[in-house]
Amino acid sequence: MEKRKTKKALLAGIAAAGAYHFIKGNGIFNKPRFYFQHKAVKKYLSSNHANAYVGEIVKTKSGWTCVVNDNSYRFVLNISQTNDGTYIFSEEKI
Repeated sequence: MEKRKTKKALLAGIAAAGAYHFIKGNGIFNKPRFYFQHKAVKKYLSSNHANAYVGEIVKTKSGWTCVVNDNSYRFVLNISQTNDGTYIFSEEKI
């Protein structure tokens, strides 16, 4: 009986942790949660930094942000969205 309660508690904890990561967009859940932002960043980088790698996108007060690595050039890419749905990008060198 005690093993069953322990197993249920463990499974409930794992489920809660998975739900938390899904809601926050951490790890493998980052691309599904920020799908449209990843799509816009990919389009932006394909024309400006073709060989760049993008880190996780994080929600900020004014939009979103991510770290981009383009060989030896690293920068923070700030993303904001206008009322008509257009994305605006700004780069800050690290």
